[in-house]
Amino acid sequence: MQFSIEIEASKEQVWSILWNDKTFRDWGNIIDEGQYMVGQLKEGNEIQFMSSSGYGVTSLVEKLIPNKFILFRQMADTMDNGKEEREKEWTGGRESYKLEELIIGPA
Repeated sequence: MQFSIEIEASKEQVWSILWNDKTFRDWGNIIDEGQYMVGQLKEGNEIQFMSSSGYGVTSLVEKLIPNKFILFRQMADTMDNGKEEREKEWTGGRESYKLEELIIGPA
């Protein structure tokens, strides 16, 4: 699957909104209520995406180019606040975010 959207903001502004703790919680609520991240966004690190329901996803940050690109590989889909594996259907799946600036000339 692939989704794209045009946003009138710099890559730096969009990146900050995507991955800053407070703003991630704001837009993450659309995916799963009470969603938040545990861990540091750094290439090679594992990050947990948790929700207030106790469900979560542990992902590896496979590639990170700040303000441009991030690639996550899903390691585990969990419940009970990460204590019990829930499903293996998504394990190994990848999710990426790529930011590009569009050059728009005069009409």
